Amino acid sequence: MDKTRRSKTINLKTLRESAGVPTLLYHFLVILIIYGTITPVLMVIMYGIGSDGNQTNTYYISRALSYLKNSLMLSLPVTLIATCFATILSITLWRLDFKGRQFSRIMAFAPLLNPPFVGSISFIMLFGKRG
Repeated sequence: MDKTRRSKTINLKTLRESAGVPTLLYHFLVILIIYGTITPVLMVIMYGIGSDGNQTNTYYISRALSYLKNSLMLSLPVTLIATCFATILSITLWRLDFKGRQFSRIMAFAPLLNPPFVGSISFIMLFGKRG
């Protein structure tokens, strides 16, 4: 291996200068991207809390915040467990050679092939159309 050849770390400033993008245009694009991603989320939240454009009362806001708290209390542990499981699985499949490794690789990619509506169809078939 050649000692003069090193991996070069590219930071954001170097990337902007090397691409030839003026700073003003760069900042405008960053603001536009942030505006385009955060504004729709805020509008959905405001539409969900509000009732027909009227003044929102504290009951609806407290109820929505309790729903948000419940969702976060469920989603955060599930995400952490799934991340730990996926990390262990990826390291195992990368480093170890064992019988059934190819099958395990295929099964690890199986959820990516499952479209989202398949789960909802299975719940409809399980619980019926009225829930």
